[in-house]
Amino acid sequence: MSLCGHALVMLFFALALVFIGVLAILSIGKNLAQISSLLRSDYEYSVTMRDPILQDDYYQFEAGISYSLSRESQTSLNAEILMQTGDSLYTTSVDWNAEQLSKYGVAISDGMARRYGLKLGDLLYSKHIVDGTIHEYTIEQILPEVSNIKSFARNSFSEGLIIMGYDDQYAENIVHTTRVYTKTPIDQLSSSASDMPVNIVYRTDEIAVVVRTLTPYLLAFLLLSIMASYGAVYFTNREVRHNMKRLIMPGFANRIVFPKTGYEVMHGPKALDILGGILPVLFAVGLLDIVDGLGAPGKYAKRHDVFIMRY
Repeated sequence: MSLCGHALVMLFFALALVFIGVLAILSIGKNLAQISSLLRSDYEYSVTMRDPILQDDYYQFEAGISYSLSRESQTSLNAEILMQTGDSLYTTSVDWNAEQLSKYGVAISDGMARRYGLKLGDLLYSKHIVDGTIHEYTIEQILPEVSNIKSFARNSFSEGLIIMGYDDQYAENIVHTTRVYTKTPIDQLSSSASDMPVNIVYRTDEIAVVVRTLTPYLLAFLLLSIMASYGAVYFTNREVRHNMKRLIMPGFANRIVFPKTGYEVMHGPKALDILGGILPVLFAVGLLDIVDGLGAPGKYAKRHDVFIMRY
């Protein structure tokens, strides 16, 4: 095969690997973002309560709060929406926590910001459920990527997360619960709460669920990658064998005109031809050992020895 043909075949295998990688990223990208967020967090479990505990907790509203990119838009962003509580402290225990926001400030996850080309200072719009007015909300923070905050909510990934600043009108007039992320022992939390905590989900269990979801995709990606890599190595190995044999044989073929005395062979004008035949053999044996790794050098060395002895 010509050099151009060889290059095209290798390009095909390279593009196949790239295609497999892109396909894997598109298939499991949101799962990877989810497990990355869980691994970077440090809380032990999340739980639903009625009242906040003043640390790492958010209001979740039953009413459908939504945001859009323009005041006139009829299409809402597909996002998980939480609201900060009034006086809570937000720590690094939750990877996507936002610092304290203003009443008309929001924080959005990085994936959503990149998808819609949003940056700090840009505006989002939302119709206030209480007063019916469309308000402007300023993007005050960009959060790490997170695709889903609903525990075990399979196949319901949103495009990202929007965290609202505390709004007393929502908190006082709209039915809501509080989602808490904590390391406080559950019995201690229960004894200090005004109601019984429900929907307790441990972070390790969430990680296990996402890993189980990822496993089939990762195995398929690994298998396809191995097949493509093996094809590239096999083709390269075959080409090396063929080309080395083609280049080596002329060096040996020239020996048929050598003088038959040992002195003339070693010191005559054709001695360089012998050296030119032996060195490529040694080089080819070493190269095949590296590429093949399965004892191919022994087979070829034996074949060359028989060839040399014939002369």
